[in-house]
Amino acid sequence: MAIVTGVVEGVSTKFDKYSVLVNGTWYNTKMEWATVKPEKGDLISFDNKGAKFLNNVKITSKAGYAGANAAAGGSSSGPSKNFNLGVELGHSSNLAMRMTEFLQEGKGKDSSANEFLDVWERNTALIYARMQRLRKMYEEGAVQAEGKAEYVKDEIEKFQKPKAKKPEPELEDDDLPFLGKTMKVVIDADQAIYACGFSAKGEPLSHVLHLIKKRINNVIKQTEADSFEVYVEGKGNFREEVALDYKGNRKGEKPKFFKESKQFLIDYFKATLVTGMETDDMVSYLLYQDFKKHKGDMSECEVVLSSPDKDLNNTPGWHHNPMTGEVKWIDEEDAYLHFLKQLLSGDAVDNIPGLPYVTDEMKKKFNLRSRKVGKATAQSVIEGCSVLEAFNNVKECYLSWGTEEGYSEEAAIEYMEQQGQLLWMTRELNNGEPVRFNLEKFTREITNEASH
Repeated sequence: MAIVTGVVEGVSTKFDKYSVLVNGTWYNTKMEWATVKPEKGDLISFDNKGAKFLNNVKITSKAGYAGANAAAGGSSSGPSKNFNLGVELGHSSNLAMRMTEFLQEGKGKDSSANEFLDVWERNTALIYARMQRLRKMYEEGAVQAEGKAEYVKDEIEKFQKPKAKKPEPELEDDDLPFLGKTMKVVIDADQAIYACGFSAKGEPLSHVLHLIKKRINNVIKQTEADSFEVYVEGKGNFREEVALDYKGNRKGEKPKFFKESKQFLIDYFKATLVTGMETDDMVSYLLYQDFKKHKGDMSECEVVLSSPDKDLNNTPGWHHNPMTGEVKWIDEEDAYLHFLKQLLSGDAVDNIPGLPYVTDEMKKKFNLRSRKVGKATAQSVIEGCSVLEAFNNVKECYLSWGTEEGYSEEAAIEYMEQQGQLLWMTRELNNGEPVRFNLEKFTREITNEASH
């Protein structure tokens, strides 16, 4: 159980689900299960079942954000210019102290469980409202700089300061990989737009376009390709239908000259605009079609995919990393195993949670150190396994988690399939639309391969 408390920032009823946006994250449940339907502005608490579900919803206040502000000692008409940061932090600290005292003095023992939870939720809601008000006022510049405000500002800037990037290696001709065959390279150019745009802050457009041109030409040179195709992101992404908060943790900042850079790739390199899916889905599709055409024979395959995105390791074939110049071959088994590891660990960069946690039962079975599911845990679960064995282990972890959270087997499998749809790189198209990951089909395929 994981109790979430916050103000409803948005509501959606798409895809036959009731979804609410709380604290910047979307939580949802099936429409027929939504017995309580909070509205935008409501102050609520609920159990997220350790993932992103909406369960046991309680509406603490229908007053909305303005009412929460008022409860916290603020005004709904806007930030006060006389707001004192030290006083506000003090109020929040006192509320937290009251909750601690409630526990230490044993009041919780003399009260019913419901009364105790009510007190806890009430105080938590007040602290949340005060902190939301503080954040909003700070962003609007309404907080007076009385010592502590400057300290907060310094701390925020410290954590927001971008890390220094390592310079890209200069590759000599002798270092370039050689495939010994007529090849076509398919290039995911989105990363080039972002990398060149952000690295050339303050520089004119001509400089940014020069960097992009140099980077694309380097890819062609490093792969020794006889032909190339460039792809850039257009509109639409089917994964946003699978999960409303897909990539919701990204700030969405685009580099300067973003539109001009994309147009340059279209005009100069004849880049294709990808719609309805991500650019890496398109290059994954092209790579897999070549892999399938040549029956996975690395000596016959004629397409190499160029992208620094490790998610594409889910697709078998020739892969090129434009950051290092490395070209490597990934076979079908390694591609499946990489996908199954991601199915457990998720992808924090794209806001894909994967398996929320490992139960004690699975922790004991696989001799794991922690209930948290990271890359090391995922690797331990499938270590030394065939693809089918690894899949069965992953499925067992999801079913065990579902049982512990009180879900039916059907609901746990549905959640597992949702994670798969977010992580799976497109291999097939149907009338131009990506064929999504289907757990039943995937099970049949790996079972058939295991029997041959």
